[in-house]
Amino acid sequence: MKHIISLSVLFAFVLSPVFANAQTNEEIATQINALLKQIEQLKAQLTQSTPSVNSSKPTEIINSGSCYKFNNYLSYGSRDSKTSGEVSKLQNFLKEEGYFSGDVTGYFGTLTRNALRRWQYANGVVSSDSTSSVGYGSVGPQTRKKIGERCVSIVPVKNTPIITSPNGGENWKIGDTKTISWIGVTNKCPIGASCVQVMPSYDIKIVPFTVCPSGMVCSTFAVLPRLIASSISSNNYNWKVGILETDNYNTGISVLKSGSYKMMVCNSGTNICDESDREFKITETDLNAPVISEISAPTSIGVGKEGT
Repeated sequence: MKHIISLSVLFAFVLSPVFANAQTNEEIATQINALLKQIEQLKAQLTQSTPSVNSSKPTEIINSGSCYKFNNYLSYGSRDSKTSGEVSKLQNFLKEEGYFSGDVTGYFGTLTRNALRRWQYANGVVSSDSTSSVGYGSVGPQTRKKIGERCVSIVPVKNTPIITSPNGGENWKIGDTKTISWIGVTNKCPIGASCVQVMPSYDIKIVPFTVCPSGMVCSTFAVLPRLIASSISSNNYNWKVGILETDNYNTGISVLKSGSYKMMVCNSGTNICDESDREFKITETDLNAPVISEISAPTSIGVGKEGT
């Protein structure tokens, strides 16, 4: 059952001994404030243990940083006209890195060279801040490689899967095989970047559905979700209805009983989840099967005769 908390009842319960023992109004006020703080702490703890459920379309989070690739050798005196615009690209890169404060002119002059030298030294491309270092102040193979490392990014999975089935109103019979399906998260790589893709995986959970009485403060997940399957790499899972992966959360339950439930799909190992829009039912019999309500037939019939 859903854990139901009535703050008014709790407040009255915890205050009764206070009024019995308090000597002054000031003491009463002090103890009331202390109890209010304890209630807020309890509410915060309950919130921390509650999975975050998606209530809107997921938002994709990607690396928004710029990616610069260079193919030409660049040094003092280089120009855009001879390098396919790469001098301006270098100046923009150094400006984004915080080393170049001049105008983007497309000409590799003193300001560009000094900015590049500071960047090279700070990023370990050269061993010393000296003109004797090989490649100091020019864009050669080592500098191009180091700049290229800015293009490699791990695209994190931050958005939420969306359940498509069961999504409310279904009747599933215990022991039947049904498909749980969802729209998976999508990873996108910034244009021009070379990204290391992270393959998403999902945990499938189920939680009993109950209605919160009017006027009560209820926690949606005070009853802990029960695990059906974990680390699923596809966007669907064939489930033998009622069977749990393990006796998780020490519930003592490994097979579900008939009742109303909501399905949850979460990014593996996180509390980033989506749940069914409405409850669905798990039953011991097939509620969708046709039922013969009345039979009209003769009690006896002779050989060679017809009956209705």
